[in-house]
Amino acid sequence: MLINRITKQDVPANPIKLFEIWFDRAVKENLPMAKIMIFATNDNRNIPTSRGMLLQQFNEQGFVFYANYSSPKFNAIDKNTVTSLLFVWPEHNRQVRIEGKLKKISKKDSDREYENQPELFKLLAHSHIQQSQAISDIKEFDAELEKLKIDDKPRQLGRPENWGGYCLVPELMDFYQGNFEVEWPISRLRYVLVENQVWVVEDLVP
Repeated sequence: MLINRITKQDVPANPIKLFEIWFDRAVKENLPMAKIMIFATNDNRNIPTSRGMLLQQFNEQGFVFYANYSSPKFNAIDKNTVTSLLFVWPEHNRQVRIEGKLKKISKKDSDREYENQPELFKLLAHSHIQQSQAISDIKEFDAELEKLKIDDKPRQLGRPENWGGYCLVPELMDFYQGNFEVEWPISRLRYVLVENQVWVVEDLVP
């Protein structure tokens, strides 16, 4: 199937609108990785690291996800808030790369999202065994989880302070559209946020 080239004359002035079109199609067609994004940061040694994260929501302000603030990936963010996201939808031959700065969302919004989490995730948020922590025997973690299941205290405490959300506020968004069965044409567009919060869109050589 030949896909026509798209240029800056064909797309919305706001990249969030174009992302919404691509994202909604991926979700509607139940693509396995529709809501998964590759989240990249630099660790305390200035070495880049990446991992898959679940996008919870997005709007004009940015892209929101939730996790444990005490995990290694977020410890590094305290020193460098500049990060990037990458969405890849192979079934559509599309990808979107986003660069920007992270900011914590409000406690109120984190509380609301925590209440919507499955019971197991709420219990894990209260575990004294931290995410990515090395452990001598994984059965220790299994035992911790079983203990939490029968303990009412985590349910009474609500959201722990070390669990919450971040919003990546985009400053650059790069859209790639490939083609199936043929090598050409390939489309690539880059939006850059300039003064007065205005987006400038450019055609890029693929």
